[in-house]
Amino acid sequence: MGGIFSIFFKKSCKSDDISVAHENAPKTETKPPRRNIPETFTTFTTRRSVTLGSKLGEGGEGSVYTIVEHPRIVAKLYSTKNRTQARETKLRRLLAKGIDPKEAAALRIAMPLDILLDTRGNFAGYLMPMVEGTPLKNAFFSRKRLETRFPRADRRVLVAYAHHFVRQLRYLHAKNILVGDINPLNLMVDPASPEQGWLIDTDSFQIDELPCPVGTDIFTPPNLQGRNFRDTLRTIDDELFSAAIMIFMILMIGKHPYSRIGGENPADNIRKHAFPYRSLGSLDEVPAGVWGYIWSHFPRNLKRGFERVFREDERIELQEWEAILKEYTYLLDRGFFSDDIVPLSFRSRNAVTVTCRDCRRDFRMDAKFHEKLIWQNKEPICALCRQKIKAGQLIRKNGKTIPETVKHARFNARKFRYKDI
Repeated sequence: MGGIFSIFFKKSCKSDDISVAHENAPKTETKPPRRNIPETFTTFTTRRSVTLGSKLGEGGEGSVYTIVEHPRIVAKLYSTKNRTQARETKLRRLLAKGIDPKEAAALRIAMPLDILLDTRGNFAGYLMPMVEGTPLKNAFFSRKRLETRFPRADRRVLVAYAHHFVRQLRYLHAKNILVGDINPLNLMVDPASPEQGWLIDTDSFQIDELPCPVGTDIFTPPNLQGRNFRDTLRTIDDELFSAAIMIFMILMIGKHPYSRIGGENPADNIRKHAFPYRSLGSLDEVPAGVWGYIWSHFPRNLKRGFERVFREDERIELQEWEAILKEYTYLLDRGFFSDDIVPLSFRSRNAVTVTCRDCRRDFRMDAKFHEKLIWQNKEPICALCRQKIKAGQLIRKNGKTIPETVKHARFNARKFRYKDI
């Protein structure tokens, strides 16, 4: 139910009121205001009564309401057609796992707390913790939004979020639970603590032999592309592939690992293992922009981890990902790698800090290139400003608008170095 928690639901514009037209009724006639009668439900486990409060929003599966008796708990009520036996069976199985609500809350996993029954004793929905935040896609997967929402965030925040996500998966896997549909709408970023995100839509998880019925192509391993997930059981290896994609996209602020120059769409590139990034060698197939710069500032173990998964079709255990991310944090804390969200040049062991001629932003660049610029009596220009200059040149040459020019221009980050200034 990714749509429900994303922006805490879209408000419905439909009315439940029904009006009847009468031939002789005056046009100014108005019907009496509708009375709102509190609706109560009973919890399956404790047999306690709960009263619905205000509606927070609704999605394709149902609606979410506050609970009068518990301000930090909400109720997810399925629409009538979605109150199926399969959903009830999965929720009962999930509750039977005996997951400690405090443990799940500490890891920020929005696990169901209890099943809700209507006045006739029929399955209606479930209770879950109140979740606050913004979907990962809308928080981290854009440099501008990230800097606006989290102005003090640096690369340590991204690494910490990825590390927390790995810990959430480890906890679930130990209970024989797979997320299944890993995607950036099922992960939330809390403005108060962006290093630790909520994992939501837990009612769709794969529980033992009960499958997760949904999936996202760009997070699906090659062997499951095109499959119907309603009757497909995922394996740990399948989940590890999806997890690696999510880790990559968190650290690359939303760029998909299989997005490449000259390639097809990411889903097709997944089938072909067409991963454009390399720990050693050319980056000519890396998408235009700053992606090559970000990649160059990854530690070698992190680069090799991504290569093993995305090019060599290997699977890396979550414990190893934890070790890799811990090492990355260690190197960031000691200044061996840039902690910038988006570095503005390739990593160099002999880098110096300089100031961009145009935007006056400080960035790191190779000391030899800097010496060459001084000798040529030129000032440094950061990668973003160089791209703007290149776009302006194409506009003057081709007479195109800025969006069209930027859309069709190919800025090869590997070839476009400071020697081209």
